[in-house]
Amino acid sequence: MAAEVFPTSIPHSQEAEVLEAKRSFIQQSEQELPVDEDGKPGGGPASNEGEEDGEGWQAAHPTLRERNALMFNNEHMADVHFIVGPPGDTQMVPAHKYVLAVGSSVFGAMFYGDLAEGQSVIHIPDVEPAAFLILLKYMYSDEIELEADTVLATLYAAKKYIVPALAKACVSFLETSLEAKNACVLLSQSRLFEEPELTQRCWEVIDAQAELALLSEGFCEIDKPTLEIILQRETLHIRELVVFQAALNWATAECWRQGMPVTPHNQRAVLGKALYLVRIPSMSLQEFADGPAQSDLLMLKETHSIFLWFTATNKPQLNFPVVKRAGLVPQKCHRFQSAAYRSNQWRYRGRCDSIQFAVDSRIFIAGLGLYGSSGGKAEYSVKIELKRHGSVLAQNPTKFLSDGSSSTFPVWFEHPVQVEQDTFYTGSAFSCNQTKPVSPGTSLPDSQVIRSPGCSDWLSSAHRDIFQSLSFFNLSMKPAVIVLGLAWFCWRFNEGVAADQLEGFIQWECRDRHLWIQVVSAQPPRLEAVDGSEVHLIDKQLASRCGYTISSLKPEPFYSFRASYYSCFTHNQNDEVFVFKFNVMVSDDSGRGSSRSVSALCPGLVWTHREVICEEDYMEVNVNRQSSCGGQMGEGAQVWQEALFQAQRTASFAWQLMFLQEDGRFPSMSPLEAQRWGYSLTASTHRLVLRAPYQRPHAVLTKVDGVPVEVLRVFLFFKQKLLVVMIDMSMACPVNSAMFDGTQLQWDIPQIIPPLVGDGAKFKSQNFSLGVEGFLLDESTAASRGLSLLQQGGMVKIRVPFGAEGGYTKSLVLENVYKEAFTMELLYEHVFSLVSEDGSSFQTKHRMLKVLESPLICRVPFSLNKSISEQQMFSIYLGNIPADVFLEEALINGKRLLVSGEPKPGLSIRPVVHLNGSRGYELQLPFDDPAVRWTNMGGGVVLYTIDANFTLTVMPHRQSYYYNTVITAQVLNACKWWSELSWLRNWTLSCFF
Repeated sequence: MAAEVFPTSIPHSQEAEVLEAKRSFIQQSEQELPVDEDGKPGGGPASNEGEEDGEGWQAAHPTLRERNALMFNNEHMADVHFIVGPPGDTQMVPAHKYVLAVGSSVFGAMFYGDLAEGQSVIHIPDVEPAAFLILLKYMYSDEIELEADTVLATLYAAKKYIVPALAKACVSFLETSLEAKNACVLLSQSRLFEEPELTQRCWEVIDAQAELALLSEGFCEIDKPTLEIILQRETLHIRELVVFQAALNWATAECWRQGMPVTPHNQRAVLGKALYLVRIPSMSLQEFADGPAQSDLLMLKETHSIFLWFTATNKPQLNFPVVKRAGLVPQKCHRFQSAAYRSNQWRYRGRCDSIQFAVDSRIFIAGLGLYGSSGGKAEYSVKIELKRHGSVLAQNPTKFLSDGSSSTFPVWFEHPVQVEQDTFYTGSAFSCNQTKPVSPGTSLPDSQVIRSPGCSDWLSSAHRDIFQSLSFFNLSMKPAVIVLGLAWFCWRFNEGVAADQLEGFIQWECRDRHLWIQVVSAQPPRLEAVDGSEVHLIDKQLASRCGYTISSLKPEPFYSFRASYYSCFTHNQNDEVFVFKFNVMVSDDSGRGSSRSVSALCPGLVWTHREVICEEDYMEVNVNRQSSCGGQMGEGAQVWQEALFQAQRTASFAWQLMFLQEDGRFPSMSPLEAQRWGYSLTASTHRLVLRAPYQRPHAVLTKVDGVPVEVLRVFLFFKQKLLVVMIDMSMACPVNSAMFDGTQLQWDIPQIIPPLVGDGAKFKSQNFSLGVEGFLLDESTAASRGLSLLQQGGMVKIRVPFGAEGGYTKSLVLENVYKEAFTMELLYEHVFSLVSEDGSSFQTKHRMLKVLESPLICRVPFSLNKSISEQQMFSIYLGNIPADVFLEEALINGKRLLVSGEPKPGLSIRPVVHLNGSRGYELQLPFDDPAVRWTNMGGGVVLYTIDANFTLTVMPHRQSYYYNTVITAQVLNACKWWSELSWLRNWTLSCFF
């Protein structure tokens, strides 16, 4: 315990007097300190205990930081007061000179320097009260709480009082919140505060998203010098007509600021020489005629001269710059090194084609490069989108022209989109086939696009094969590295990007409460957790005890691994930053291996009072160690009292775990003993985490509303002076599998699961959410994917359609039958609150990472005879063809009329796409084709027959299966009928079909 605040060794004093003096001092201190919601001094639950022992509020806050933080904005022992803010909007702020002097050299000189004044009240009219309080809170507690509304004022205060760490935090906050609508304002402020890095970031945004920036409300708020600097900027990616309109908007706002009527004359006056920075002659003649020429902002002579500039041979001298702005030149990142023209083609199926990518430095995506038709010139309607974590950042419905070549064709977003480093984004395109052929006679019924070979046999419902390039602006000072085509769980091999080139590729991302790692390796990778100088091999047993999961969703050579934020060997920095370090060993088919080190840093989260996570191989509970002490959470009152009685009998000053068994016994053990049973207990600054693999001896398999649930009832307790502190660490996870009804996966789980919700507690459900691969989806996104969640009769019914976006379809051929299975890694979250009889309440998040799998389903093709005899044409529909299968060959009566997807003359093929993702083919062949067999049946009746053998190939491993059908058609042939009548053979006939 720290030394006593009040001295006990006072000469000639009696013990009673000393004790009374101590109590008087403590009482005075507690009266002057803030109180918490329960009226306890010092804001801590241990204050009452300290008061009984005569130790005061200081004993309840053992660290200097905690005690100092209590002094913030507190009259207790304050020796200086500040009156902060402009006249009429001031606030009195108490402070302590010593703390301020230690935190700021300006305050140090003010209070203790050679010219220090002994003022007890100091006026600061040029700083906002909210910003000054943020400054002081940082000085007292090292805590920085920035908000968008006050960050600029806080930066000013930090600069004024020379607090560089706070100023740096303000700049970082501004950089992260920087976007087009505030870039111009922040540019003005960064110049004022002399922050070159922030200035550069502002220019990056303004250059790339110039139209959005200059047409924002913030542009109208900048000062005139900043306006002039922007207008003369050479690299603005913008049409000059928009620049003129922005200058006009700024002039209107400036007239209002100066109290002047908004007239063309006044607008021109406030603009001054800035007007001549607009490059009006670089507009088109139409733009000038419709815009500046009719604005009344230009003088008549200027308008006349500019018209002559556009039309006359001898161009007049102008006061406006005539050279067009250089703008930004988009760079192009190609996905493939080469493409196999016509040898392997992709057909638009009316569904979304997409690709995921990440960059190592900030760039701005300007557009996508798409393949066009291989059959000639055509115009396509297409909608392109850019998403992050399922949220649409930008979209543009537009059209593009293809010329039949293997080149890609740029499709641009309306405005470039900012993309941050080390985050995966999804670029997607939806095509409605071509709207019309460009040249007469060009018919493109199959809407083909040239591509390289596609994905592995695991296919996401969002296909990713039509992309060849991304166009982007890189405004940083270093080259940008872009990772393309490596979508989570759907990795793409393409010509020029082979598996051996990706060997050892590793990527990682912080997703909610886990670090996710993806590895490419011919053999299963070996992973080691690094903890300082120690290295721990992660096997199945260690993984389930320590919070690691090795996913089995993806086929070789792709492996997925995730680690809980509170996994065993994670370096936890005050529950605010989690640092991971792993060694990943990969090997090729020959056994040659290589090792790579993965170091990742994940930011902390806003944790609820209790969080229960149901993983694939373990359960984990995470509780707030401050507010959970001595409180009942899920268990009923009777169970709680029994457990508390047992804890009081066996409690010691060390942590102990106590399990509730089916027979009513309460065996207890130390954390070390629990580790031998496979459990893991972690205590951090603010949280207590207990992890348990499934099927531990202390767990119970029970049923809740008919659903099997694994329950582990466990309490953590220890003795603290005369008290026994006990914390409910119980866990419960449904262990039932999803059912499949032929069209969708069905997973039903109880809404209320004991012991997470006990007797005597008022249960209030707050929110249900679904997600995929560690990301929660909003309701509209989940609904668009067909995911549904229904609460019915105490049950939560989750439905996932076969082939839903975010899942994966694995296909294979067995005994000439195509079979496929669908898998989705679902995330389910239930947030609820419990209110106990004593009025206390807390919030719980119950999260489940569940793999939903369907059985293998046979997909047998079928054929329909749609031939029309009158047209003398065979018409066959071949249906129920999965998305990753294409018709490679067709033998008609032993003759190959379709080779490698290319029909020979006479055979016509048209693909048909259905809403469920499957497709079919319509084949047409004339009766008089040499491949067709015919038989004279007599009476002028001719029987036409085709024996069709189709080869269907599953991409990309080219597994083939076969389908055979025989189609016949009878036709009355007048010529043949008349030829059989001998008495009419001499007639001259003209035969018509």
